[in-house]
Amino acid sequence: EFNWKRDAVCPRQATPGEAVNKFTLLLHWSTTEDQMYIEDPFDLSHNLAAKCTPTGKRRILGAFRDAYMELVKSACWKNISRMRSVNNGYFLKFRIHQRIT
Repeated sequence: EFNWKRDAVCPRQATPGEAVNKFTLLLHWSTTEDQMYIEDPFDLSHNLAAKCTPTGKRRILGAFRDAYMELVKSACWKNISRMRSVNNGYFLKFRIHQRIT
């Protein structure tokens, strides 16, 4: 089970079966144990979940759970890219800083 209090979602450093400790990443000084950490692969100084609301956390966990279940069922990454939220039409939403183009 993923330990959100200690670990981060970090595609850049991910290896199968190994967790990435969020307190070793670039923004570790501004991260709390209760905060989710999802590293932005395009801006390493940006934690995509830094200001995540409880509703946002539920959306993220739901999207991860749905993707996991689809992979267990079909083992096909293409199916994941076709998934959309029934209610919203998107996977997740977040603000993009003006510096990102």
